[in-house]
Amino acid sequence: MRAVIEEEPRLMDPAARSSRAEVARLLDPEFTEAGAARTRR
Repeated sequence: MRAVIEEEPRLMDPAARSSRAEVARLLDPEFTEAGAARTRR
């Protein structure tokens, strides 16, 4: 769990968010993000 908490701030980094490989490394494969309109991305 400690590793998850330590890596979470990376998701706020625009450089990490713009890298598909980095996002895939940081997020669970089953993660889905809901947009402001509650649509899945």
